[in-house]
Amino acid sequence: SQFIATAGGDTQVKLWNLEGKEIQTIGKHKNYAIGVRFSPDGQTIASTSADTTVKVWNLEGKELKTLRGHRNSVFGLSFSPDSQTIATAGGDDTVRLWKLDKQNYHQTLNGHTDSLWSVSVSPDGKLIATAGDDQMIRFWDWQGKLLTIIHAKSDEEWNRIWGLSFSPDGQSISAVSSDKTVKLWNLQGQLLKTFNGHTDQVYEVSFSPNGQTLATASYDGTIKLWATNGQELKTFRANARKARGISFSPDGKLLASSHHDGAVRLWNLRGQLLKTFQGHSSYVTRVRFSPDGKILASASRDRTIKLWTLGGHELKNLVGHSAGVTGLSFSPDGRTLASVSDEGIIRLWNIETGQEIQTIQGDGYPFWNIQFSSDGKNLVTVSDDAQVEIWNAETLLLRQLMPKGCDWIKNYLDYNMRINQRDRTICNGIS
Repeated sequence: SQFIATAGGDTQVKLWNLEGKEIQTIGKHKNYAIGVRFSPDGQTIASTSADTTVKVWNLEGKELKTLRGHRNSVFGLSFSPDSQTIATAGGDDTVRLWKLDKQNYHQTLNGHTDSLWSVSVSPDGKLIATAGDDQMIRFWDWQGKLLTIIHAKSDEEWNRIWGLSFSPDGQSISAVSSDKTVKLWNLQGQLLKTFNGHTDQVYEVSFSPNGQTLATASYDGTIKLWATNGQELKTFRANARKARGISFSPDGKLLASSHHDGAVRLWNLRGQLLKTFQGHSSYVTRVRFSPDGKILASASRDRTIKLWTLGGHELKNLVGHSAGVTGLSFSPDGRTLASVSDEGIIRLWNIETGQEIQTIQGDGYPFWNIQFSSDGKNLVTVSDDAQVEIWNAETLLLRQLMPKGCDWIKNYLDYNMRINQRDRTICNGIS
């Protein structure tokens, strides 16, 4: 070989010639890089890291894949002779096999410079909007291309954009933030209106399905309804210290709100409290209606997700997260619920059974929000490390089915005398 690759405590993977001259920096991990290997065909480099990931690069420094699954530092790494499989050994006491041609379920979008709290997908499914502590609203397509940026700077010395919501016609976007305001922008970056009235941070915003009304939830304990011209229409007051989440029902007739007293509240648009849902033991971060409007899902800092009927009956208690749940999204067909948490893990749940059907390990940084694409084929997450990440939901669900299928046919492959030796290995590496 004409090159030497190194991994270092500065998180970087570097390429050198045999005279010791640095040729280029291939890329960086989020924690110190531990090991590095060339593929046998000499076309790629794989690196391991204390950030729990394995990264695969081409020799020009383009990141081809990030392999997630280990829950501790990854120490050992080896390619198969055909360069199509990687074996890794981690501090989580597992050895994992990765088929490189089957790991195309994830991409990372870079551009933000600080923690991200909010994500919204346009109604036509073509745009992703993200925002957070850098006070920039960025618009992306599903291929990861940055399309435009709104500079949403506040007059406050420090400001955090907590929530975003596209209008139903996709022509404008609302943003709520810690400066107590609600702002409405067109997609060209023109500020259309600033809504003033809350007396504390505004955490979440939701457009009504007909696009004529916005609902906001604030730490001042109130829910407010606004006309798009900025007129305050109604204020709902609950006996709770802070309002955290807000969601319109699909038919636009009801509002669900979540609060720091551990309750979910259901309202009509006249401000009448219809039902209070009690059951969480800590404050409720998010609340979402199912696409058919028959189920409410609530996420809490108590590490659980609850599914409710609109009458207040608890249908399911989804347990699996080991830290506070920070984001929720129903798939468009209503059969799957996606959740994220402080532990940096995505979990997918079967709504009918309440069973967890898939777990996806991130980089270890907290996820703050998640949303399905309008066709249900992708998920987008935002996190504390300023990363926007797109995940192929179809592939992730298939990954859950493959190990089950291999488990079902294990005895058949092991003991049926009519199977040739090659076919006995078809499930090797699937776990």
